[in-house]
Amino acid sequence: MSPTFSFPYYQNRPHVPIVLEYGNRRQRALPLLDSGADYSLFHKQFALDLGLTWSEGEQRSFDTAYTTNLAVREFQLSLDLEGSRFPAPVCFAEIPDLFHRPLLGRAGIFDKFRITFSEQEQLVEIEPIN
Repeated sequence: MSPTFSFPYYQNRPHVPIVLEYGNRRQRALPLLDSGADYSLFHKQFALDLGLTWSEGEQRSFDTAYTTNLAVREFQLSLDLEGSRFPAPVCFAEIPDLFHRPLLGRAGIFDKFRITFSEQEQLVEIEPIN
């Protein structure tokens, strides 16, 4: 049986601690777990701090709650959620709000975990799917 991780909401929203990894660099973050977001979205500075070469990211564009036709760079990274490591696509953009409010979206994440949101308890539970 896989362990279930419980995270209390942060500022009344379901944020979860995660570590983005690239090579030997690690960047901690507390993104909003967003079931309405197709992709995880972080500020460009996270990519630079990880040592990613901006021009090597796949250029993409999509609509978000922030804007339409948002230009992003997508990279395949390793993510660590409480010791569960897995690859996932992560997008980066130059939107100032993302520096303090990154998003953890569905691609590469929601298919690897059973996720339960409890608004009443202000709690999100995450269980790895084997």
